[in-house]
Amino acid sequence: MKAVRPDISRRAFLGAGALAAPAILKSAPRKRNVLFIASDDLCTRIGCYGAPVVKTPNIDRMARSGVRFDRGYCQYPLCSPSRTSLMTGFAPDTTRIWANNVHFRTTIPDAVTLPQAFHKNGYFTARAGKIYHYNNPSEIGTPGLDDAASWMEAANPAGYDRTHDEAEVTFLAPRTPAPAAAASLATAAPGTLAWTRGGRGPSGVRIAQDGHTPILPLSQNGDLGIALAEHASGAPEQSITD
Repeated sequence: MKAVRPDISRRAFLGAGALAAPAILKSAPRKRNVLFIASDDLCTRIGCYGAPVVKTPNIDRMARSGVRFDRGYCQYPLCSPSRTSLMTGFAPDTTRIWANNVHFRTTIPDAVTLPQAFHKNGYFTARAGKIYHYNNPSEIGTPGLDDAASWMEAANPAGYDRTHDEAEVTFLAPRTPAPAAAASLATAAPGTLAWTRGGRGPSGVRIAQDGHTPILPLSQNGDLGIALAEHASGAPEQSITD
């Protein structure tokens, strides 16, 4: 983005400001509220970037009233390293977070996160849902890999997709362990692999990444991952976690 410089000299600006200063200083500036929305696994095939098919009127309206970046790239092609980098201001090679199951407090324990910086400057900080990493959908309703030091209050909502739909969707897990199954898939002829209903899925033990919070008892079909996005829920939109 190229900044547009107003056609006004610094001296003229300071002179005008000096005349108005007494009136401005009578009241302290009111702090703005800050709403931060994190979303990942997205691309620029949306309306405000000129995509002719995808209709995104709400995002387009937000783009018209804000700043749209044409050269904005994530720090790392995984959720936790990228979110950690964004929230701490450190690159992944500094945080040493290159996987989704490692908390940055184990590698940079004294880091001051973005919400901590707001809190240190007089703000109340709160979170709802996924800001730091957690598995989706299997850890919806849990703190996942959250950073408690970042927030004064946190909520972990679980909508109808988590409390109902996930138990209704069938997940097919291979009988062989995940690494072996991946190798088999690369070489096996179609229709020759043995599959079974259920299983614990790629994430294994059903405990949230904070190490002690039990996963809600709805993952009986395994870790559905993004497959649940293909399920047409019968619930109203307002009751879905997102």
